[in-house]
Amino acid sequence: MIDIQTKQPNIYRFFKKVLEKEQLVHAYLFEGGTGTGKLETAIWLAQCYFCEEATLACGHCSDCLRIEEGNHPDVHLVEPDGQSIKIDQIAQIKSYFGKSGLERSKQFLMISQAEKMTIQAANSLLKFIEEPSGSLEIVFITENKERVISTIQSRCQVIFFEPLPKAVFRQSLIEEGVSESKVDILGNMTTDKKTVLALSDDEWFNELQEMVEKWLHYLIKRDAYSFVYVQQYLVRHCKDKQQQAQCYQLLVAYLTLLIEGQKTSLFKELSRWSKAELANLTAEVLQAEQHWQANVSFQVTLEQMVLHVLRK
Repeated sequence: MIDIQTKQPNIYRFFKKVLEKEQLVHAYLFEGGTGTGKLETAIWLAQCYFCEEATLACGHCSDCLRIEEGNHPDVHLVEPDGQSIKIDQIAQIKSYFGKSGLERSKQFLMISQAEKMTIQAANSLLKFIEEPSGSLEIVFITENKERVISTIQSRCQVIFFEPLPKAVFRQSLIEEGVSESKVDILGNMTTDKKTVLALSDDEWFNELQEMVEKWLHYLIKRDAYSFVYVQQYLVRHCKDKQQQAQCYQLLVAYLTLLIEGQKTSLFKELSRWSKAELANLTAEVLQAEQHWQANVSFQVTLEQMVLHVLRK
């Protein structure tokens, strides 16, 4: 169970106030990126809903423990069966609705990856959202609420999960097995945990990281070989748009860390560069990326950027 108070302090304070005033609405839509704690927060909210020891979940009573273990008979989690959440899955859960809970007179439903509900499945839930029968709480969970049908969106209170604080996100990646040598670079590229974990295990990306680091050595030394390196290595390695985009993202991530005073031990030549010069180099990279996005070739944008750096 994540520490909601540390990882999502604003959401923790919001629900603490709501729970203390007994003002839970009957349907919420949790939206946020991978790893931001949406499902864990929904489970914590279910614990708060059933816990008889405290207003906020105590974490050690029978109800709290069974909910965390997924064994509570009145707490239901629906996840995609294959590529979608089907109407049969919702029908099975609905058979419990309208009845008293097996242990209490209330129930709690969580729908993970709610954007994957079929239209039929989503529509079959509308009646229970509009006219909840008994004490039923529903939490829809999604990475993008715009992909959840509008009739569901409009009937829920939307709770947005911000990216985790940088230090917390960093620690969560280390706990997932991402090496400390990679975690800062990857964490600067994206705040999407799923993406970071995929990249850290991707052989092609690891080779790209080595190439970019070597290239930066030549570039920071203002070595003319940095121009040749573009065609010999980067262009050959980054063949499609997605790979080329990752090359630019990686460059900006490295330079951002260098401006912040991190990873500087990797580049002895940095003593010749001021922070302002590093910021200008980052601006050159971002401008090259803009030209590439405007359909100038990947090779040309990088080579032009190198020439600008070498002439300064």
